[in-house]
Amino acid sequence: MNENIVEISKKNEVAFAIEENDFADLILNFLGKKEKIIFYKDNIEFKIRHNDIEQFFYLLDAKINKESYTNISHFSLTILYNDNTSREINGIKALNQFNETRDVIPKAIILSWNIILSFPNSTTVENQKVEVVLSITDKTSFINIEVEHTNSAWGKEVLNLLEEHSKSLIVERHPLLNNSYKLMNFLKYNVFDILTIALGIVFLVILFNLSSDSLNHKQVYSMSKIIEIGKKNNDMEVQLSFNMIKGTYSDIKTIDIIQNKEIRKILKKQIVENKKESSAFKYRFMSVIGGIIGFIFVLFWLLKQNIKFYSEKSFILITTRVEKLYEKYEKSKSKLEYYSISLIAFSIIVGLLVNALYQFMVG
Repeated sequence: MNENIVEISKKNEVAFAIEENDFADLILNFLGKKEKIIFYKDNIEFKIRHNDIEQFFYLLDAKINKESYTNISHFSLTILYNDNTSREINGIKALNQFNETRDVIPKAIILSWNIILSFPNSTTVENQKVEVVLSITDKTSFINIEVEHTNSAWGKEVLNLLEEHSKSLIVERHPLLNNSYKLMNFLKYNVFDILTIALGIVFLVILFNLSSDSLNHKQVYSMSKIIEIGKKNNDMEVQLSFNMIKGTYSDIKTIDIIQNKEIRKILKKQIVENKKESSAFKYRFMSVIGGIIGFIFVLFWLLKQNIKFYSEKSFILITTRVEKLYEKYEKSKSKLEYYSISLIAFSIIVGLLVNALYQFMVG
């Protein structure tokens, strides 16, 4: 590299003349041949406090100091608030003394490092960049870690170190929450198919009962009495009576064609019983349909209660306002209320199922 002093000013400023190729080599050696590795995770809920943010710094600082490489590093923290303002903090001392007095809610934090390292067996210093982002949006929360490095082994170690700490901030979802979401989505997109299948099954059972030649015990008893009385009468009158009992002729006025008074009395009583049985069958049918529809609606209600109770929200707990919002959010999850509602919903579901099954099987 050719270096020539071209001017010395009264302000003790020194200027150097450097050839273009030498200047390019200087910049490239400083920057190094950079690669980038990324860890990204969304659709999560996390809670991060002031000491958790500090821990990111101390973890990376301990790694750099342990390796005893020649290094210079700069650390900064940027906080984005819900009022579209931001605040930048430079250095760990400033972070330790940080105290936000404004009535604002943090929506994202960005931790960034610029690190100049001289690796062993390397004649140049090289610049490494690390960035950690934790963000809360209306739709989702995410964690993004990027390591821009010139040494792949070092870059992977840093990424793994920061990734492990970030995972410790993620709130683990209750298994019942995931199952509730899955079942809710299944019902939401298949409710009409479920109702169609259920109604189809009930309809087939009705057709089977209507086409069945089986008689109930009251009809059998009435027919046995007619047979006993009808021994003295012709077969035509007995057969006609049987048809009336089976429902072929359900109008009481048609009984007048029967000559035997005792048979007419039995027939009148049986036709009334047949109409009662028909009304009961219609009631059972409506009970089954109502039970199925009621079961689906109550199940929806129960799933919503599960999602409300077991769901979590992301919080960046570094301001007084957010601390209060977090306390209010936790208190809103009343175990007594949840278990009471769940017990009521479960009881209703069991009651509907038992009633529908009874009405479906009876008779």
